[in-house]
Amino acid sequence: MGRKRPIELKFRLSQDEYEMLQTKLSETGMSRNAYLVRLISGATVFPTDQLIQMNLEYALMNRLLRGIGTNINQIAKVANSNKATPSAKLLLDMYQDVQTLKHNLMPLWNETRSTLWQS
Repeated sequence: MGRKRPIELKFRLSQDEYEMLQTKLSETGMSRNAYLVRLISGATVFPTDQLIQMNLEYALMNRLLRGIGTNINQIAKVANSNKATPSAKLLLDMYQDVQTLKHNLMPLWNETRSTLWQS
């Protein structure tokens, strides 16, 4: 069975270049082959600690959005049960909170989305 990448390349590096490559490999936790292929393909290569931070931020964003969805469902349940509905001020405050959260999370979402498309 043939290899997925049958072409093998060999090239030379200076000691400084080699050390820089080794540093990048240790930062990303990737193999040399995987790292170089990603660079050649134009994909962004993130250091491991940055990926961990992005995952934590993404998890936070999901948790906050899930909480908002739960609140909206509770409001809909009360409104549909013919009980007292929340005041207009409360609904406006909630709407403003959602808009603020959306505004604060949009840069993270855009970065996450662009990272996923580059992969």
